[in-house]
Amino acid sequence: EASRFLLAGTRTAKVATVNAQGRPHVAPVWFTVDGRDLVFSTSSRSVKARSLHHDPPVAVTVDDEKPNGNG
Repeated sequence: EASRFLLAGTRTAKVATVNAQGRPHVAPVWFTVDGRDLVFSTSSRSVKARSLHHDPPVAVTVDDEKPNGNG
């Protein structure tokens, strides 16, 4: 079910990391799914890449951006 959701159309993930000073950083990324892996690319000089190098765990969210009518 999760794979169907992630692969349905074009979605944007939000990747949350923590930098070397302990500050959170959230960045939108386009992604694809490869088996059980969510894959995205980034520049090695980006904040998220430097944060991932320092502290690899991340949090990821992908929203269903369709209006649900509950206004």
